[in-house]
Amino acid sequence: MTNLLLFFGDRSWLFALCVFMILCLRYVIISGGPYLLAWRVFNKKLSSRKIQAEKQRPLRIKAEIMWSLASFAVFSIEAGIMHALFVRGHTRLVTSWDSLPAWENIADLFLLLVIHDAYFYWMHRILHHRHLFRFVHSVHHQSVNPTPFAAFAFHPVEAFLEMAFLIPIILWMPLYLGMLLVFLILSHFFNVIGHLGYEFFPRSTWTSWWGSWNTTSTHHNLHHQHVSSNYGLYCKWWDKLCDTLNPKTETEFFKIKDRLAAEKTEKDPS
Repeated sequence: MTNLLLFFGDRSWLFALCVFMILCLRYVIISGGPYLLAWRVFNKKLSSRKIQAEKQRPLRIKAEIMWSLASFAVFSIEAGIMHALFVRGHTRLVTSWDSLPAWENIADLFLLLVIHDAYFYWMHRILHHRHLFRFVHSVHHQSVNPTPFAAFAFHPVEAFLEMAFLIPIILWMPLYLGMLLVFLILSHFFNVIGHLGYEFFPRSTWTSWWGSWNTTSTHHNLHHQHVSSNYGLYCKWWDKLCDTLNPKTETEFFKIKDRLAAEKTEKDPS
């Protein structure tokens, strides 16, 4: 992995270009795949799981994709900056699993998720200030009924802020590059879940101990419907702590679960 990063040398612009191509490919797989399956192929079979009944307009989906491509361009520039810092020896990134204890590598992944969850919540709330919302964050909220393609449909300023927290992270935190890549994939996956438009989490999401803190698709979908609540990404604890959890979240979640249960009973009365 070290050789791969050093292959680009000082040509961080070339590294950024490669990152852009990888982001586009990842987008096709992680966003396009769920959209194709849930919104197209199995849309009738999964209709009871759909959070909002309305269909998304093709022009809105096109806009989601175009804004996402703009976001990837911004992410790639930031990746180029981080690459330049790395090759000049200014970061604390390590490229070998054995450079840090195994427990620390695993712990770092969870630490990244916790830091990102807090960062996202407060950045998100700041972007909902009326001036920032009007000129920046409203781009994302044009998708009232978002599809997985909306996961990265940001204004360039918001796109920059989305990735900016990683720069100080790699400057001060010893971190295995592989764990950073896993984190980026996980964050994309969770972002797609929030914009999926379908609820696949089991009823135990709310009735079990772990359900008291994690979010589901319904959580962020409601944020797109009612913009002044449900700012969290991975967890509900910041929303609960700051009293920004939409009281309809649990109700809407169970409404879908009850609909599925009734459908199952109808098909199999026994």
